[in-house]
Amino acid sequence: MSAPLPKVFVQDLPPKGGYPIINPKRYLPIRVTGATMWLIGTATVGFGIWRMMYGIRKMNEMDQERFNARLAMAPFLQAEEDIRYCAEEDAKLKKEAEVMKDIPGWEVGKSVYNSRKWVPRPQH
Repeated sequence: MSAPLPKVFVQDLPPKGGYPIINPKRYLPIRVTGATMWLIGTATVGFGIWRMMYGIRKMNEMDQERFNARLAMAPFLQAEEDIRYCAEEDAKLKKEAEVMKDIPGWEVGKSVYNSRKWVPRPQH
């Protein structure tokens, strides 16, 4: 069974004062010619390449500066390493003299290899 119909009908009417005016004009995007698009694209790519070259140049400058700093520090680092090596070598020679004191004819610090080339001792 269906619901009873209302006794008063309400009809859809326009709002008071009417509907707003409809603008029939079409909204089309601005047309861009192929030459303009090509020019914008070329300018964008050119700017990107320029920025990339600028960044590479800056990185090369920083690499050169880092290289020069390391080159300037190399003598100091080598001097520190030489001091450390001499102290360690003295300790090893003292230990060798103590361990081999009972062996006749043993020369402390003499190489056991038959070579004239100097090679630093292996680090253990």
